[in-house]
Amino acid sequence: MLYRIRAYWRFLKRSTNEHGVHSPFVFALVTECFYTKTALHMMQRYALFKKAVIENNAYEAVPLLKDKEAFLLLRLFAYRNIQNYLELGVCTPLASYCAQIAAPKARIFRWKTEESTVEWNSIKGTQETANLKEDGLGGVEELENKFLHGKKYDLIVFGSALPAENVFIYFQKALGAVANETIFIFEGIHSNAEKDKTWNRIQKHARVRVTIDVFSWGMVFFRKEQAKEHFTIRI
Repeated sequence: MLYRIRAYWRFLKRSTNEHGVHSPFVFALVTECFYTKTALHMMQRYALFKKAVIENNAYEAVPLLKDKEAFLLLRLFAYRNIQNYLELGVCTPLASYCAQIAAPKARIFRWKTEESTVEWNSIKGTQETANLKEDGLGGVEELENKFLHGKKYDLIVFGSALPAENVFIYFQKALGAVANETIFIFEGIHSNAEKDKTWNRIQKHARVRVTIDVFSWGMVFFRKEQAKEHFTIRI
């Protein structure tokens, strides 16, 4: 906890808003997605499902998204028109629900890594899928063994439950599923010193073009036409 507090103070000192962004691509993302209002109907649907999850005590081991983080995910899914979304490891609960609220046609895949430090209860996974369908949304497709299957994904989220020593390993494996517009999101990049080091290593990778640190997550873009830059943005 102390490390995270210190990391947050460091983040605040170097972070900026749209006025400190000189990349047209990132400026558009910040002004048209990060700092816009979330559609009311999406917030209402999210609030109802979040209430049901809390009442059912469906997720004890992984903290729920903060509302501002969930609303950013909703806006991101809509803004980027995400069609194929993959969760690696145990991700923050409700992320997959955000995907299908904001991008109803999206296919959602989940691959539970053997190294995840938080056990995924299959009953709860089944219940989540049932809740999604009850709300008029599709379910989550659980992947067995290989998570790539020759696919390209629009967005891949690396769960906070992944041990730091394995995050980079899965990052390298997932590069095979990258298209020019693919986004990677890494949860908990400042949760401890090891995760911080891994995040710095990812930033330096030759395939990575743009990274955005919003503290709770690190976002990675692979657009070949972009200059290599790193941004620290307050949300």
